[in-house]
Amino acid sequence: MLEPIILPKVVEGKSEEEATCECQKKRLDLTHKAVAIFWKAEEGDQVKEGQQICEGEVEKRVVEVYASCDGILKEILVEDGDEIVCEGETVLGYLETDQ
Repeated sequence: MLEPIILPKVVEGKSEEEATCECQKKRLDLTHKAVAIFWKAEEGDQVKEGQQICEGEVEKRVVEVYASCDGILKEILVEDGDEIVCEGETVLGYLETDQ
């Protein structure tokens, strides 16, 4: 079964302790924003639920994307370093699962 890897539409702000600057404390809506995607895993890699598989950079913020389940990174739809404009739920790739 293929499970989509989805870039979240909204990034919640970090807590006072986690934030390194004021901009990280604010909630960020990614709709219509340009996001550069960088992969931490490659096609064919085995990934575990909760493992960071890619990140997006937008407005001096990093959006971490984690595997929603155990599986194999089957397909990457957005190449490493490419910039995309978010429109709703943006699918970045697919995990193949046993479920």
